[in-house]
Amino acid sequence: MKDSFILYTQFAEIIGELTDEQAGKMFKALFDYTKTGNEPEFSGILKMAWIPIRQQVDRANEKYQEKAGKNKVNGALGGRPPKKQEEPKNQTVISDEQEETEKPNGLEKNHMVISETETETEKPNGYFDNPNVLVNVPVLVPDNDHVLATTANADSSAPEAAAANFEIQKQKILEFWNCNCKNLPSVEKLTAKRGAALKTLFLAGYTPDEITDCMALANITPTLNGTKPVSPGKYFRALFDWVIDESNFVTLYEQRSAAPQQTDVQRREAAEKKRREMELQKKAIEDAINNMKARVYAEMKAEKGDKFDFAEYENRVKIETDKIIANGGEL
Repeated sequence: MKDSFILYTQFAEIIGELTDEQAGKMFKALFDYTKTGNEPEFSGILKMAWIPIRQQVDRANEKYQEKAGKNKVNGALGGRPPKKQEEPKNQTVISDEQEETEKPNGLEKNHMVISETETETEKPNGYFDNPNVLVNVPVLVPDNDHVLATTANADSSAPEAAAANFEIQKQKILEFWNCNCKNLPSVEKLTAKRGAALKTLFLAGYTPDEITDCMALANITPTLNGTKPVSPGKYFRALFDWVIDESNFVTLYEQRSAAPQQTDVQRREAAEKKRREMELQKKAIEDAINNMKARVYAEMKAEKGDKFDFAEYENRVKIETDKIIANGGEL
C-alpha cells in the first residue's frame, strides 16, 4: 500500500455530518487502510460515509500504480528524448505525412508509446495548493484497444457521495422526529417504504429543514397530536409515515408557509412559558398524591383499626395515583 493518501474537499460535507468522535474514527481508519489495506468494521452512518471515501482512495492508488508503470516503460525506452537541435538552413524538411507513415525501428505496429512533452511539467496555478482541482490528462491507449479514454482526475464518485449524504439526511430526519415530536408516536427504524417516501419529497424539491419544520408543525397541531378531537369523540395522532406521505405533507407545508414565523425571542418566551407550566403541573400532581395518601391512610385506619393491611393500602394508593396522573393532578 502507499504511505500517503489525498482527501478531497468534496467529502467535507459528509465528514461535517459526523460527530467529532465519528470523524476521529474515520480518519484513523483512513490511515490504517492506507498503510495496511484493512477495512474498518463500520456500520450505519459511518459505513455510508466510509464507502465513497474509500473508493476515492482506491482510485487514487490505481492511478498512482498506473502512472508508475508508464514511467517504468518510458525508462525502458530511454526516457525523455533529447531536445531537438536547431536545423541547418539546408536541412531537408520531412512533411507531416512522411512522419506519420514512418515508424521507429524496433517498434511493433500496435506497440503503445508514452511520450513526455516540455509542457507536461507546467501545472496550472494552485495545482499543488489545492489537490481537488480537476486537471484533464488524456489516457494513452493503443490504436487497437477499444477502451474509452478518460481523464486522470475525473470525479466519478459524485453519485456515491450524494447517495451517502442522502442516507445521512434520512437518519437526521428520523432522529429529529424522535427527539422533537414527543406528542407523536416514535419511530424505531427507517424502512424501505419510508426511505422511498423521503426520497420522493427530496426529488420534489423539499429540503430537510422544510421536512422537519412540517414535522414540528404536526407535533403542535391539536387535531394531529390527539389533544383535540377531529370529530365528536374521535381523536387522531399523526404517524411518521402519515406526515411524510406526499399528499399529507403538501397540506402541512402550505400551512407552515402561511403561518407567521416566530422570532427567536418569541420562541424562547414560549419555551419558558411551557417549562413553567410543566413545573406547576408536576407540583400539582405531587401535592395531590401526598394529600391522597394521607386521606387513604386515615380512612383505612378508621375502618380497619388494628387490622390495618399495609399491602391493601399500597394497592389503593397505586390505583388513586394512576387516576391523578391521568387527570393531570386533578382529583
